[in-house]
Amino acid sequence: MNLAKVSAEIGERARLGDQNAMATIAAVRASAKKGSKKAIAALKAIIAYLKAHPIKMVSKPVVFGVDEGIGLTALQTVPTSATQILPTLRSFDAILGAIVLLANGPLLTTPAINGLASTIEGEEQQSMFRLGAATAGKVQPVDPFSKAGCIVGQARKIQAVRMGVPGSLGRFSPGAAWELGDE
Repeated sequence: MNLAKVSAEIGERARLGDQNAMATIAAVRASAKKGSKKAIAALKAIIAYLKAHPIKMVSKPVVFGVDEGIGLTALQTVPTSATQILPTLRSFDAILGAIVLLANGPLLTTPAINGLASTIEGEEQQSMFRLGAATAGKVQPVDPFSKAGCIVGQARKIQAVRMGVPGSLGRFSPGAAWELGDE
């Protein structure tokens, strides 16, 4: 098999949750960090494949959660306003669904987060949303707006890990960073 085919296979298997594929990618990444030319080429091929073949959103509604009544119904697009995120606070499964959806959407840059915050009425509520996004995982959110911001902040951390931002894995999950030897 050539490098492109192997990269595609490993990338798709990892997306489906195959632990061996994920471990292979982690091992390739570790070897690439040590300077292995083969590993560097393989890692570049895997990343190129994943960027060229983004995860496709489904066109039919998908429900996240144990019960449709409390789940997050996700259409083709990622939430475009913070108020669309607020109903997800009713269940843990819906919160996770919202984080996954947002992480797979457009980049959550500071201007994008400010744009989401601007959809909330009231400056204090907008500030709480931005605070929640900035302190996600560090501080316990105190109100619905900071909780919604926290969802966006966690999704942003996942995006940073995917993009390979140095130290991002440790900010997302110190335990995972320790397990993988990531600094």
